Amino acid sequence: MTEGDDNDESDWIVADRSGKRRPVARMTELDGGSSPISRLFSGVLLNRSTVNHAKHAATRGSTGSSSRPISVDVLARNATHVSVKEPFFILPLEINNSKIVSIESALLCLSDREEVSDYRDSLTGMASTLRRHAYLDQLPPFFIFQLKRFTVIAPGDSLGKSLKFIPIEQELRIPKKLLSGEKQFSLDQRIYRLQGVIFHVGHTPHSGHYTVAVRCSPELLTQVLSKHPFNVRESITRSPVTFLYLDDTHGCLVPDGVPLKNLLSSHRPLDAHTGQFTSLPQNSTISPTDRPSIRHQPRTPYVLVYESVLSSRRES
Repeated sequence: MTEGDDNDESDWIVADRSGKRRPVARMTELDGGSSPISRLFSGVLLNRSTVNHAKHAATRGSTGSSSRPISVDVLARNATHVSVKEPFFILPLEINNSKIVSIESALLCLSDREEVSDYRDSLTGMASTLRRHAYLDQLPPFFIFQLKRFTVIAPGDSLGKSLKFIPIEQELRIPKKLLSGEKQFSLDQRIYRLQGVIFHVGHTPHSGHYTVAVRCSPELLTQVLSKHPFNVRESITRSPVTFLYLDDTHGCLVPDGVPLKNLLSSHRPLDAHTGQFTSLPQNSTISPTDRPSIRHQPRTPYVLVYESVLSSRRES
């Protein structure tokens, strides 16, 4: 839709309370419609694009451009501003950028402007510059983040695993900069609490194990502790936060303090049978026969689940 278009039949243009006409985002729908699961885990991402049309023709892959050309069919033809609201279940987060040192900084990268200089109208051949960025327009009760650990690595364009260390905080505040501004969110609405982590244990994406750690609710903790000796129950119940760590055969409780810090802020392997963390040896000290052992594999956070503090308060 061209900026300033007077077509009253278009659902891209609305009049606000002051009478000013402005474009609005078109909302895409979830496949299968809304469901109880989607209401828990689905948020809305607002993608905004701005196209600045040039006055000369260009061909695809012009000199000096390293980006892949994007078809004009992706956007409305001759659009100056285009906004699309898209539901999401999982937000993939880039972690290999040098400025990313936390989950919050990874989130902020979603709102960074991306510029595509070799955008070309397939009919007119006119060269354009496309700038686009994303915002959060609706916050779900539960956020699921996937850290982009499996990436294509040159040379050979082979698939590799990033072992970059990203500390996992128990409390996450959604940055104001990431919000679209079309809705107002209170501080409590932007605060989330860590509920679970899926780890990938391994050196490469081609092998390894998946393990999980979940925050223990009082009910779950009572059930688990009923099978432990009294001295263990007493020490665990004094911990304000306890996570249950599970691999494919065993499980162990990880209380607050140093154990929980090791779980969330290190890649040290955790033996779920003994509940003990082991040192992560250097690659050069591991023989090929020992490499498959889970005891010698880095335990890296891969998928994170955060719950809104408002949602947890309503449940309690």
